[in-house]
Amino acid sequence: MSKRINMRRIPRTLSWDFEAGEQFTRLATQNATYWMNWECERKGKIYGGLLNKATGILVELTFRAILDELKVPHTATESFLHKFHPVNAGKIYDFRLADGTTIDLKAAPPCNPRRRLNVNQYEVTHSEICDYYVLYNLSGNYTNTELFNMGAADKNSVTLGEKLWNPKISEEEREKEHEKTLPEFVKVMEKLRGYILDIKHMKFIGYAKGEELVKRDNLVEDGPFGSYYCLDVPEKEMVQQDFAREVLHIAL
Repeated sequence: MSKRINMRRIPRTLSWDFEAGEQFTRLATQNATYWMNWECERKGKIYGGLLNKATGILVELTFRAILDELKVPHTATESFLHKFHPVNAGKIYDFRLADGTTIDLKAAPPCNPRRRLNVNQYEVTHSEICDYYVLYNLSGNYTNTELFNMGAADKNSVTLGEKLWNPKISEEEREKEHEKTLPEFVKVMEKLRGYILDIKHMKFIGYAKGEELVKRDNLVEDGPFGSYYCLDVPEKEMVQQDFAREVLHIAL
């Protein structure tokens, strides 16, 4: 029998340690694959690989559990569906609190930890600016070789995905491409699913107001996933408590 996800919030924080169960990992990976497919067919390009999207789903689900545990009233987008799905229609956010405050989460996978908040210009242009953006880093007990291979596999998932779901080729060409590329994509997906299974920690890094992040001075042109706004999150000892008090209106 597959284990279920077992998540534990670290006392007095918005960070969690967890043990990802097989069933949950498979579900997150499958939905990340669906998201990549939709993105490629809609935009003609995949912005972020299987690992990036699966860890994003993980962070959204866990943050929802945090708000539930802390009894913070909220509504949320459906994490397993892309932002433009009819179920998520009109929701420019990942989470909306009872006072109307909107929150968007950003997840950094284990192979790419950072203190920099990024938001794609496309995301802002085709939606609205959220009130707050929050950054989480995910980590586990990986070797340096595993972290390198993780990043390489995630990039490979983008390359293979864009071949599989290329909207510019004919149906006949797509069938041939699937026959050639799908076995390799499945191997990469299984490798990344194994890495996701071994994620142990989800750490709250920091946050920024949308009006401070989305400024012309913070725009980086032609990044790996298109143009994006970025802002370094200052390292503060009580940053989680500050966010809880300022945004969630609770004390940890």
